Amino acid sequence: MKKLIIAFALPAILITGCGKSFFDINDNPNVPTTTSITPDLILPAALARTGGVTVNNAFNNSISTLGAWMGYWAVGTNYGAVTENKYSMTTDFGNSNWNNNYDIIFDYHTMQQKAEASGQEFYAGIAKVMKSLHYQILVDMFGNVPYSKAMDIKKNITPAYDKGEDIYKDLLKQITEGITLIKNADVSRNIDIANADIMFHGNKAQWARFGNTLKLRLLIHMSQVPGFNPATEIAAITAEGSGFLGAGQTAAVNPGYTSDKPNPYWSVFAFGLAGNYSQDYRRANNFALNLMKGLNDERYKYFYRPVRGGTFVGQYRGIDFGLNNDPAHLFGEGQLSDIGGAPTTAGGTSGLAKSATMDAWVLTAYENLFLQAEAATRGWISGDAKSLYEEGVRESFRWLGVPNAVATANTYLGNADARIAWPAAQADQIKVIIWQKYFAFNGNNHLESWNDYRRTGVVQPAISIDPGRETDHVPTRYPYATNEFSYNAANVQAEGTIDPFTSTVFWDR
Repeated sequence: MKKLIIAFALPAILITGCGKSFFDINDNPNVPTTTSITPDLILPAALARTGGVTVNNAFNNSISTLGAWMGYWAVGTNYGAVTENKYSMTTDFGNSNWNNNYDIIFDYHTMQQKAEASGQEFYAGIAKVMKSLHYQILVDMFGNVPYSKAMDIKKNITPAYDKGEDIYKDLLKQITEGITLIKNADVSRNIDIANADIMFHGNKAQWARFGNTLKLRLLIHMSQVPGFNPATEIAAITAEGSGFLGAGQTAAVNPGYTSDKPNPYWSVFAFGLAGNYSQDYRRANNFALNLMKGLNDERYKYFYRPVRGGTFVGQYRGIDFGLNNDPAHLFGEGQLSDIGGAPTTAGGTSGLAKSATMDAWVLTAYENLFLQAEAATRGWISGDAKSLYEEGVRESFRWLGVPNAVATANTYLGNADARIAWPAAQADQIKVIIWQKYFAFNGNNHLESWNDYRRTGVVQPAISIDPGRETDHVPTRYPYATNEFSYNAANVQAEGTIDPFTSTVFWDR
């Protein structure tokens, strides 16, 4: 992992500094050092970087590719035969996911060390919770990954891989410890926590709820593992007493986005700094678009934008995934709906890309509610599963900014279709929850949508019609990053042959 450690070193220079054990250079008073950079300076930068990952990893094309594979997005025929239409996955496919997540984990790890040394338990607790989020992402993408020795860079420059199942078990422990540290923290000793914490502004109860909700996500992921019993963890969550995040409680960060330093989702998928449309590649996939139209689901008008000009101006129009034979030239990028949001750089209040200054979501309120609905359906937690499910649907409409959101959602919930109406049988209840999670995740959480696909198989997105496709189903995991084969070869090779079309993560049963 030598190259990965070099990637760590760059933000370490900028954020945490480097001691003389690494570089024997003269002190420069204008360069931050390990002693001058404190937890209150690390946290807002680290949380902002987390937001860059969780807004569908806006800077990472492989997560956008998941959007195509899951039936949300596609590419116009003017681009010809593209690799994602073939399900091509080379070893560099997930490089940025691997490097970015480990890089951010290192930021939180550094913050935790500094916080523990200075008695700032609030910061230490946040570090434990947020590291757990990023390790969850890594396990869900790659399976077994370096964990127990990954941050011990002085003694373990080439760390061994831990089993995904063991990592998940320890993440539950780390989150519990993080919540305890936060709740017991003396706020007065945690320098500027209300400002440095750009997610919950020092609100202990919200951090506890976020941690519990993240634990519930992990438990739900493991729901199909034979013999899995969440009773002990659910009992611990119940005993802790804070509960979960609820309606209107999306966990989101905002470091002070402005028109010239915008939310990354806005800059990648809506408008560039020059005021130009920044997304000329991602367009509506007919699978999700037509499903939502057929169910009279008004959200399609906010997940997607009407065609901006030409013959089909004003229409909501998609393309079959993988289509590249278009002799009549009817499915180029300019003839298709792109990603929904504000129509001008002035911004707005509806769609996915609302404005340059909008918050970056980390864990949305509707996911919180759907997780609770599934847990209640399975008998894990108390509460009315149907009410939680319906509130999750309403919250999706509210989050998108659909006009008269509650009334519109209630009308939608009255639809008798099996993908909407609450059924009597438990198995069917789980299916309808998964369907509504699928619709709600359009354009904003392709990773969790893919996780549900692998975990349950309820939603089966349309397979690419590209005649050159390499498989007849959505890939099941990412291949390991290229730099691991260069700098941590013995350990990555010990994982055996990884086939992204047949190899699975531990909870994918």
